[in-house]
Amino acid sequence: MKKTLFVSLIAMAAAVSFSCNKEEADGGEKNHAGQGFASQSEISASSAATKTVLDGVSIKWEKDDAITLFGEDGSPVKYTISEGAGTTSGLFGTDAVLPEKMTGYAVYPSVEASLAEGNSVPVYVATDQSYTATGFPAEYPMAAVSEDGKNFLFENLATVASFTLSGDVRVKSVTLTAEGAAIAGNATVDFSGAVPVLKPGQDASNTVSVALGDEGMALSSEGSVFRFIVIPGTYSLSLTVTETNNNVTTKKLGSEALTLNAGSVAEFKVPLEIVTPQGWNITGSFGDMNWGASWIDMKDAHGLIYAEGLEVPDGGLFKIRYAGSEWYGGQVDRSLDPEAAEPVFTINPDTQIGNITHVYTDTKISANLTIAEGKYNIYFDYWAFGNESERYHYLWAMTEGTPFGVVGNCTGSGWGKNIPMVIKNGWLMAEGVEFTEQGAFKIRFGEIWGGETWDGTFELGSDNQDTVREIGSPVTVIRGNSGYHPKNIAVPAGTYDIYLDFNRVEGDQYRQTVWIMPQGEVPGGN
Repeated sequence: MKKTLFVSLIAMAAAVSFSCNKEEADGGEKNHAGQGFASQSEISASSAATKTVLDGVSIKWEKDDAITLFGEDGSPVKYTISEGAGTTSGLFGTDAVLPEKMTGYAVYPSVEASLAEGNSVPVYVATDQSYTATGFPAEYPMAAVSEDGKNFLFENLATVASFTLSGDVRVKSVTLTAEGAAIAGNATVDFSGAVPVLKPGQDASNTVSVALGDEGMALSSEGSVFRFIVIPGTYSLSLTVTETNNNVTTKKLGSEALTLNAGSVAEFKVPLEIVTPQGWNITGSFGDMNWGASWIDMKDAHGLIYAEGLEVPDGGLFKIRYAGSEWYGGQVDRSLDPEAAEPVFTINPDTQIGNITHVYTDTKISANLTIAEGKYNIYFDYWAFGNESERYHYLWAMTEGTPFGVVGNCTGSGWGKNIPMVIKNGWLMAEGVEFTEQGAFKIRFGEIWGGETWDGTFELGSDNQDTVREIGSPVTVIRGNSGYHPKNIAVPAGTYDIYLDFNRVEGDQYRQTVWIMPQGEVPGGN
C-alpha cells in the first residue's frame, strides 16, 4: 500500500485492475454498530490479490497503514491496520465512537476531511514524490464502496506514469508537467457514480516532481526508471530534467495529447536520452528552440566565442551559457528588479547590429535578451571587465561578418575605414593588409573610437611608444578607453595577415595578443 511494489512494466498505458475477491474478516462478526459497521473491532480490506494484465504487480498493506470511513453526516473515522501487513488483505480496527449511521465509502490513505455533499471527499496527490528504484514512488490513492460494512475492496484511482532516462549525467530532479491541466495536488474522490473517481480539486498542480538532493543520482547504464503518481486524464505532457550542474533539459512527450487511465501503468518504452552541453552554447525560446532542451553550440576562435548563421524565424528570447550552468544575459540589478522578468536589450537590425552589448553574470541577475526575426552572427567576449564578483561581458550581433576591423595608414583604410576581420582557421584575422611604407594600425570594434566606456580598440600600452614590431612575434596590446590614449602598433612596409588572440595574457583582463604574420602564415604554426 505505501507500496511495497515490484513492477514489471511491459506496455504503454496498460490497464490493470487491482480488484480482488472479497475476503471475510475472521469468518465472523464482531460488535457491529449501525448498519453492520464494526466498532471497537475490525473490518476487512483487500487490494490487488488478482492480477490481470501486468505480471509481477503486488500492492500490499504495510504496518501503520490507515484508511478512512465516513458517517452519514460526513464525519471521518480512521481505521488502522491490526493484522495482514505484508499481504493484500488486512484487518483494520478503530477505537472511535462511530456515528449513528455510516456510508459505505472508504479511502486510502487516511484523511481528516469530511465527506461533502454530493458524496465527494478531498484528498491529496503528492506534488513532491520520492524516488524508488522499484515500485510506485508515493502513496497511491484508492477507494472502496462496501455493501455490508465488513468487507471493503479497494480500487486504484490514479495512474502510474513511467519513464526511462538515459545518459552520462547526474540528475538532481525530474518534473512531469501537463500543459494547461492539473495532474497532482488537491483532488477529490467522487463517489456519486457507479465507481469512485479521482478528479482534480481547486488550485491543483500541473506538475509533479521527484527531487534527488544536491548530489543527485547518476543514471544507470541501462537507464533509470522514474514513476509518477498522477490524476487520470488526457494531457499534453513534458518531462523536465535538472542535472547537478544546473543544466535543464525539457522533452515534450509525443506530438498529441495522451490519455492516462485510472488503475493503469502508462509506460513510455523508448528511453529519453539526456545530453549535457559540454561547451559554450546559445539557448532560448525562438523557432524550434526550447530553453535547456535544445541549444546551438558555439565555437571558440582563440577566446572569442561565436555562433554564425543563427536563424531566428519569428523573434524570441535567448541567453548564452557555458555547458549547463553559467548564464549570461542583460544587465538587471538585483535590488531594482529581483525577478528579472523583462528583457532589457533587443537585437534590432535598425539600431543594435554591431553595437557592443554588456551582459552580466555573478552578482547580477542575467535577464533574457530579445532577438528580432533575422539571421545573425553572434560574438561573445566572455571575460571582459569588472571584478570577480560582478563581471560584465561583451556581446555583438551582426547580420553579416564580424564587428572587428583593422584601421590604419594601410591600403583600403587610411584611418577612416575598417578592413574587416573574419574568422578563419579558428582565428579572428584580417587577411592581406598592405602597408606601402612603414605604417601603423589599431584594431577596433565597429567604426568607433571612444565613448563613455571602453571604446573597443586594441592598442599598445603608452610605455611602448611607436616601436616597429618584429614580424611573426606576438605583440601585447591593451584595450583603450575614452580617458586613455595608448599608441599605435607600428609595422614595416609589407603585406601581412593580422591576428587577434582573445585569450588574456597571464590572466590579465585588459591585455591580449596581436600577431602580425607574413601573408599565409599562422601564429605558432597553428
